[in-house]
Amino acid sequence: MTRTNAGILILAAVGICSCNKTVETRLVSAIQRHLLNGDTCVVKMVEATDFKWDKMYYFPPSATQEEIEHELGIKLSNYKCCSTMLAFKNAGALVHLEKHEYEPSDVADGTVYFKDATGMDVRREYTAETAVFFVRQVRSRKACFYELAQMRQGQ
Repeated sequence: MTRTNAGILILAAVGICSCNKTVETRLVSAIQRHLLNGDTCVVKMVEATDFKWDKMYYFPPSATQEEIEHELGIKLSNYKCCSTMLAFKNAGALVHLEKHEYEPSDVADGTVYFKDATGMDVRREYTAETAVFFVRQVRSRKACFYELAQMRQGQ
């Protein structure tokens, strides 16, 4: 199985006490279920959502408010620089938006990044069919997180 240059998403768990779990939290739970027998697995983003969507967007901390608003076709209130965002649309309408604080000096369980093969944080758009990822669990002294590389169709 090969990784593509498409992207790497690094995730770490967000608190799972809430009844209203975030997509990120549900994705980490799905990954942990699949990782029972090793440090790698494949996960589909639809496993982490409980709503209908046909496009998913990831915005890194470097994305500007103007770029995000243009891509999503909405005005953001209370925009905060240096946040990552996951957004989902269905039939052109925004159905879900999550913002996550980003602290590059403190990799913690629960942090989300999409990266390309060069390690650059990039903006990504996926469909429900292409949001399938090869997952590798990474442990550091500070945290346990997950690298997700988009799977190519046919893999």
